[in-house]
Amino acid sequence: MKTEKKLLKMFFSLAIWLASSVGHVIAHKNITVGNEPRPLVVVAIRGTAHIPGWITNMHAVFASGNDELGFNGAANMVRNNLKAYMTTHNIINPTVLITGHSKGASVSNVLAHKLNIGEDTQLNVAPNKVYTYAFATVGVGKNITTNHQNIFNILNKYDYFTLYPPLFPDLPNSGNWGRHGLDGCVKMDDRSKKNVKPSHEMFTYMNWMDRQSSTLTWLEIENMLS
Repeated sequence: MKTEKKLLKMFFSLAIWLASSVGHVIAHKNITVGNEPRPLVVVAIRGTAHIPGWITNMHAVFASGNDELGFNGAANMVRNNLKAYMTTHNIINPTVLITGHSKGASVSNVLAHKLNIGEDTQLNVAPNKVYTYAFATVGVGKNITTNHQNIFNILNKYDYFTLYPPLFPDLPNSGNWGRHGLDGCVKMDDRSKKNVKPSHEMFTYMNWMDRQSSTLTWLEIENMLS
């Protein structure tokens, strides 16, 4: 019995660790902005690609979105790695671009919120130099900030997963779920046609981007709501 309890404890410890992690990559290069050299740091966060990733997603449904698991825990992990990366490469006063799809988008959303409010005082990143473009962002919790003008959530109007959680409306923590920043919800496939593509897949969002004839402004995206 003791051995079974130890194994069960090890399993849940592993599940918690996996739920609080996410695949991501951090890179940087020097760019020129208004004749001023500035380091650009890119944080790309991977979406759900395996069962442990869905553990994070399901946890976000049942939890408040403000604990150390799920999207919040994963965002803390990426933030700590970002701080270590900037220290290692001696990066000062950078512009930070954050992006991701699905789970990666939700973690991007929470990470950008943390940078905006300066939650980690040792990570010197100015909010006006943080730009976040999150694709297929799942709701991250109830205590959200919608006035972040530098967090853009690009959503497919037919994407069920971006509308819910909560999947179960009677849960204690359900209701009023949302995303930090600005939501832009557009039609990414034609429901009148028989060849409807999956609504949440990454290639659906990428195909939509490829079909655009030029760079879209956020106002143009908002005008696509109908």
